[in-house]
Amino acid sequence: MEIKNFTDSDQKTLDSFVSQNAFDSGFLQSFAWLKFKRSMGQQSEVYMVYNDDDVLVATGLFILQPLPFSQNYWYCPRGPVFLKDLSDQERLEFFDAMIKNVISLSQKTHSSFIKIEPDKKINLPPMWHQSADVLPRQTLILDLSLPQSGLLKSMKPKTRYNINLAKKHGVTVSQESIKPSAGLKSFWELTQKTNQRQRISSHSQKYYENLSQLDNIELFTAHYQGKIIAANLVAFFYDWFIYFYGASDEKFKRVMAPHLLQWEQVLEAKARGKKYYDFWGVSKFKKSWLGITRFKQGFAPEIEFTSYPGVYDLPVNQIKYRTYSLMKKISK
Repeated sequence: MEIKNFTDSDQKTLDSFVSQNAFDSGFLQSFAWLKFKRSMGQQSEVYMVYNDDDVLVATGLFILQPLPFSQNYWYCPRGPVFLKDLSDQERLEFFDAMIKNVISLSQKTHSSFIKIEPDKKINLPPMWHQSADVLPRQTLILDLSLPQSGLLKSMKPKTRYNINLAKKHGVTVSQESIKPSAGLKSFWELTQKTNQRQRISSHSQKYYENLSQLDNIELFTAHYQGKIIAANLVAFFYDWFIYFYGASDEKFKRVMAPHLLQWEQVLEAKARGKKYYDFWGVSKFKKSWLGITRFKQGFAPEIEFTSYPGVYDLPVNQIKYRTYSLMKKISK
């Protein structure tokens, strides 16, 4: 077995591996996500595990995340990713070898713990503690193999009605150039309005600007009476279309622009030959997610939600980790 540190020459190898073996496209374990996180000033490392036959069997992108009081931890979003046909024992063996390297790295960066949020279940040893979700625990994945008529027929009638209503109101959808873009400025303004309306916080403007510079990221906008009233940042990665971030102007709610915007994105994904449309975040359990879940479910009401196994922490410094856990409980 050999564990290699990623270099830029490994880009195609990494992306091909995660796209073929991750459950959900592997975009958050891809070179693009590594590039984005580094553009945000975050130290990020990728480990590539090869077996004795020099076959790539596992990869893991770990990102250094800051904490208050100059503390930090290493986070692996939707990973590590393993070769599909490995046994549970092999997965654990390669995982342990990778994590030893991350522990060594954590000691150099004085990190409190390591956090993983895998796309598939790993039989972890007891020193790993289940923790709060970072990414949505559930998502809704639409199979794009159905014809357009089949996708429309499978929707809730109210969703179909709202799509047609938006068209009758004269709402149009366009794909924006975002390097640079007036559309991205509108997206940020709409995001701020959405945050105020829903009383939530979001990423910084720089986060969206840097994200938009990736070749995989595109901006779709809905226009009404000469202005942008809804906008979505989306990702295309191999066979997948991922709906990442969306925002809209509540003042124009009656024209149902988000419904048409989402539908046009589905059609664009099909036109590009994508196989899956990931609506990204839904929840059967969180009351605060009821509205967005109902909206997304309207496009595929018969599809069961996909659930991820959750988040797990490995303390590297027990005292620091206990302090972190206590502060999390107090802040709830």
